[in-house]
Amino acid sequence: MEIVSRAVKNSGLVLLGESISRLLIIISFFIITRYLGVEKFGQYSFIFAYLAFFCLLGDFGIDSIAIREISQGKTLPNILLGNMILLRFGLSLLGLFSACILLYFLNYPAQLKTLVCLASLSVLFSYRYNSFRSIFEVPFQINLRMFYPIVTKILSEALFLAGLLLIIWYDKGLNGIILARIITPLPGSFLLILLSYKILRPRFMIDPSLCLKMIRYS
Repeated sequence: MEIVSRAVKNSGLVLLGESISRLLIIISFFIITRYLGVEKFGQYSFIFAYLAFFCLLGDFGIDSIAIREISQGKTLPNILLGNMILLRFGLSLLGLFSACILLYFLNYPAQLKTLVCLASLSVLFSYRYNSFRSIFEVPFQINLRMFYPIVTKILSEALFLAGLLLIIWYDKGLNGIILARIITPLPGSFLLILLSYKILRPRFMIDPSLCLKMIRYS
């Protein structure tokens, strides 16, 4: 019964946190549309829609597989988590570089290509994608302790909204908004990583066969 109670509380907390973060995203969205105008907002939308596709390269459902494998206890959890972190990081970098390289074969203005390459840095720690950062939520998910991941997500969106208002005040335009998308998730992500290490400290012992097995499962 205790596990059921924790699961219900955890689910309720996730739902509440997601609702708050979605509200902050919606507020930011309306502010951005009014500030940028039709042309610049079109560029903004293209940049992050384009990058969202390449985030799939860094995911492959590895987080879910890590949760399942750690729960089953077939491999030492700290070694498994360490390998999954390295695998997610490598795949995320692959997605980042692929996005930038492919773009230079497409017929888009040079300025837009530069902005996409700059924005690609957000692929690692963004809370709006299933980014590299999300692998550090695994220990919390296994232990039904999603309070801190939810708090850091809300913190990230609140910081972005505050940064957005400063960007508008100083009129830094699309470049400033993209920079905010890169910077504002960092405090929450680093806090999440530190707290994750307190629950389950990963051991970075590279096991190629384990990584290949995880990719096959995905």
